[in-house]
Amino acid sequence: MASVALSTVLDSGAPDGRTDYTTIVLIHGRVMGQSGTFKKLLPLASGHGVGIIAANRRDYPGSHPYTPEERARLERLAAASPEAADVRSEAENFLRERGREVYDYLVDLVKREAIPPTRAEGDDARGGIVLVGWSV
Repeated sequence: MASVALSTVLDSGAPDGRTDYTTIVLIHGRVMGQSGTFKKLLPLASGHGVGIIAANRRDYPGSHPYTPEERARLERLAAASPEAADVRSEAENFLRERGREVYDYLVDLVKREAIPPTRAEGDDARGGIVLVGWSV
């Protein structure tokens, strides 16, 4: 597995006395800046039987910064014509790589934090991860 590029910034921990809780992983968007946006949610987590984890994406505090090569690539893509097929292809690859970073982060998180697996009991499902991306 590649090194984990995202970083956990906030973690409510497991709800008291629960082993079947769902973990909500929040990833911020560009405009809102970073995971600190979600800090007010942490005190609500235990009362709702969930754990909340907020992660920072690449290039935000605590996470891995973009390399000079990645920054140059972004600048080149931003300056290029979006209609060009090679630009679209390279942009898609760049975004696919960022998606892989999120995947690697979640795999590492499940292993490291022993996230409870999903269990369905009738209409009620518990455990597992709910991934939430948010921005304005």
